[in-house]
Amino acid sequence: MATVCALRGLEVLDSRGHPTVKATCDLASGARGAASVPSGASTGAAEAIERRDGEVHRYHGLGCRQAVRHIDEDLARAIVGRAFSSQQAWDEALVACDGTERKARLGANAILACSLAFARWRSPRFSLDGTYGQTYARPTHRSKFRPDFRGRSPSVRRRRASW
Repeated sequence: MATVCALRGLEVLDSRGHPTVKATCDLASGARGAASVPSGASTGAAEAIERRDGEVHRYHGLGCRQAVRHIDEDLARAIVGRAFSSQQAWDEALVACDGTERKARLGANAILACSLAFARWRSPRFSLDGTYGQTYARPTHRSKFRPDFRGRSPSVRRRRASW
């Protein structure tokens, strides 16, 4: 069980020079996890909503101070002092703090940064592939289609074989 003693946000610049959110999660054991998230470019109808400032004079409206404020105030108030046994429990607590389907109140960038910060703390202790694979995997069905890595699909291969 990991007891959270501090959760902080910070506005940083990504590799393209765009502002994004970085979250740092400090635990009672003295361990720390930190992660920044890339700014999203998707604009689909079902996409989670990023929290941006909209101040045109500052980074052309792409600043993330609102998202940082939500981490420092809303998320920290709800999370600090609680103990979490798994990544799934942590993520469910973050989503419950927001309360909206598309993460519109606190911002998907703030929630994702906090989620990744906790995952980064867990990563030396647990395999991220195994953790996320077991937690978030959906049952899949085997497909009859098998890709041909030589650049041809199976139908092309069959056609050529019948010549």
